Amino acid sequence: MKIAIFTDSFKPNTDGVATVTAILAKEMINRGHKVTIVCPGNHTEIVKEKGYKVIRIKSHSIILYREHKICFKHPDYLEKLDDFKSYDLFHLQTNITLPALGYLLALKYNKPVSATFHTNIADFATSFFDRDVLANESKSNPMYKVIGNNNLILGGMKLFASKVVWNLTRNFYNAVPSTTVPSRFCRQLLRSKGVKNPLIVLNNPVNSENSRKDYSSKYKLKNKFVLLHVGRLSAEKRVNTLIKIVAKLKKDIPNIYGVICSDGPLNNNLKSLAKKLKADKNILFTGFIPRDELNWLYENCSIVTAFGLFETFNLCATEALFYSKPVIISDSGPHSEIIKDNGYLVTINKEEVNVFAEKITELYNNKKLYNKLAKQSRKLWINYNYKDTIDRHEAFFINSVSQNELSAKDYWNFIKYLSGLSIAINTLLFTLSLKFKNIEKIGEKFESFAKKLSKTAQKLNKK
Repeated sequence: MKIAIFTDSFKPNTDGVATVTAILAKEMINRGHKVTIVCPGNHTEIVKEKGYKVIRIKSHSIILYREHKICFKHPDYLEKLDDFKSYDLFHLQTNITLPALGYLLALKYNKPVSATFHTNIADFATSFFDRDVLANESKSNPMYKVIGNNNLILGGMKLFASKVVWNLTRNFYNAVPSTTVPSRFCRQLLRSKGVKNPLIVLNNPVNSENSRKDYSSKYKLKNKFVLLHVGRLSAEKRVNTLIKIVAKLKKDIPNIYGVICSDGPLNNNLKSLAKKLKADKNILFTGFIPRDELNWLYENCSIVTAFGLFETFNLCATEALFYSKPVIISDSGPHSEIIKDNGYLVTINKEEVNVFAEKITELYNNKKLYNKLAKQSRKLWINYNYKDTIDRHEAFFINSVSQNELSAKDYWNFIKYLSGLSIAINTLLFTLSLKFKNIEKIGEKFESFAKKLSKTAQKLNKK
């Protein structure tokens, strides 16, 4: 089987989509399949990545999330880079610009299409209208002075963006014959938003490797009670909550230590907050680190934490199960599917920092309870067995080849999706500056891109 995977995020990004895409590509190659990943890049290039091919398409960064890029190329451009007619399946890992090109190529060559719902784009988009995000980029974002201090405008833009992007999401997944979702929560969410096509609950592959080296000399965690957080440093992840917890507990638990992995647009803000709360000596910001070092941090931490407002799966919380670590996370999204007597769910409200601190203190003082929760985490790991997960993903791909032919209804929903994409990106452009000299040029570039896609889709429909 030859699979083309189209994604808006891939390595060197370290988010969940990029991580899962790399794992699936590696495992499908190990099972004898051929895989090509089409993803954004700083420039167009074709590279080999451990047995599979990666086609990077020149794309443009969003200034608030520099690791995320938008591509304005036409399908004809991609066809010069590979023989897409030879692929058996076009799989769409995300639902913005590059997967739209993948869909058009599948339509042209009458190829089956499948998808995965990884990211709640609506909530992600509305986070752009968060005051902290805008303030973090105030010097480079001229729109900050217009809306950054106006709660009425911010609230209105959040509602508008949510409606526009949910229309986009609904039409996209109604244009794909079948889609995998990583949790029951996601299936229920998409159904509530009007997605009618088949949705298959299939959890993401979860890392099951121990570290190969000892990194104790680098991280110096001996005799420390370590709270680990893994995830991008952006508004919706609410990593500031961990800093407030450490600041609150450092007197009662002198050896408490927060380790914050990854990077993101709020990096500087979070470091400033740690200093302001006099917790900077009890907090380590690692930035992006190699997987083996992350494995070691999981092995040597005390508790895994997460505070996200919206998640579709939460890779770090499920990885904690493999390493037998108690988990204390905010009660949001699919988190109740992960916590089963192996940690605590904390309601998101004004008292949450106190509740988190109380639960952490309880585990710090009660070794018997701590060990009980740790053992339960390991028992729950069976629900995310790595090999079983890969088996199910492979079966989904194989079934999609024979069952996911595009229909007239799918095509019509895709046309509606293209219209919604135009509205969504223009909404984004209203408040964000991309890496272009002025906003008018990027607007013109996108309008040209959208018109080309619509014309191509109409031509393919006539064929």
